[in-house]
Amino acid sequence: MQKIIAHAASVALLVTVASACRGQDKPEQELNPAPTSPRPDVLRDVPILAASRQIDTTGASDAERSTWTVAMPFDSVTGYYRRILPPLGWSVMSDQGDTALVDLYLRKERYALWVHVERKPLFTLYTLITSMADSLPRATTAVPGTPHR
Repeated sequence: MQKIIAHAASVALLVTVASACRGQDKPEQELNPAPTSPRPDVLRDVPILAASRQIDTTGASDAERSTWTVAMPFDSVTGYYRRILPPLGWSVMSDQGDTALVDLYLRKERYALWVHVERKPLFTLYTLITSMADSLPRATTAVPGTPHR
C-alpha cells in the first residue's frame, strides 16, 4: 500500500512539474524575439539637451525617431542644435520655420537627420529623426551659414 501511495505521489509530482515547464519549452529568445533588423543607431551620436525627458521612440532597419520635451525656451533649443551639429560633421541642408516651429534638415556621411522643434506653452518639444540618406534625393550643396533667428 505504501508503494502505491509513493508511486501515485511521484506521478502527481511529475505531472505538476511537466505542466509548469510546458510554457518554458521555447527559449527566452523565441518568446521575446529581437527585431528582425536592428535600428541604425545614429541618434546615439546626436546630443540630447540636459534635463530632457524622452516621451517617444520608434525605429526600423533604416530609420529611427526619438521625441523629447525640455523645460527650456524654444529659441534656446533651436539655437543649440544649430550650433552643436555642424561641428559634429552634420551639414545643414535646410533650416526653415517661424516663431513656433523650426525644421532643420542635415546630412552626415550616408545619414539624414531632421530636427523638428515646437514651442509649447510650458515646454519645448523636439523630435530627432534619422534615416539612411542613400535612398533620398541628393542635394547639391549645404545651406551656407545657418541664419540665427
